Amino acid sequence: MQDRKIWIDVFRNIVHHFDGYRKMDKRKHFEITKRKLLPSTDELKPWLPRLLDIDGETFRASFNRSPFFIKHNLAGHRLFSLHRLIELASRLPEEKVKYNGAHISVATGLYGGPRTGLSIRETIRRIEECRSWMVINNVELDPEYRLLMDRCLDEVQVFSEAIDPGMCRREGYIFISSPHSVTPFHMDPEYNFLLQVRGEK
Repeated sequence: MQDRKIWIDVFRNIVHHFDGYRKMDKRKHFEITKRKLLPSTDELKPWLPRLLDIDGETFRASFNRSPFFIKHNLAGHRLFSLHRLIELASRLPEEKVKYNGAHISVATGLYGGPRTGLSIRETIRRIEECRSWMVINNVELDPEYRLLMDRCLDEVQVFSEAIDPGMCRREGYIFISSPHSVTPFHMDPEYNFLLQVRGEK
């Protein structure tokens, strides 16, 4: 898949990778959704602004069955500025940050692209021009990003709990790429939500 502008794909497990759920039998999903057992959104903390805009009926009908859209209010959030992302990548263990050249074949294999010779810091700082692709893994290891991820997942759990109780293994990933980047073919095993903060995918 080719990206036409610089983009930041937030928390592929909030987000792409909200690794937040267990697999569920389709028959169980059908039985629950048919009964319309969505919990009330009153369960959310009323003093916090909503980060996600989720349509309950769409979620109930589509979760773990087919792709569907949700809206979010993360664009412009201070934690997704390039400056803050440089700081995050510098704090996390080096093995949590993967990056390579972005002009590759879809058959290259994930993380199999050539290195650019740039450091992590320089790659993020020059992302609009350096033709690179980067993922910052397990951002929940950082307290600020963990808090933001949990707020998003708490909003998701209001809708998911009646369908598949017991959200587990919350994880977040942030993807950053240059214009026209290519993501190789791959399959994600977890339930996930992709929240695009900037650019077009």
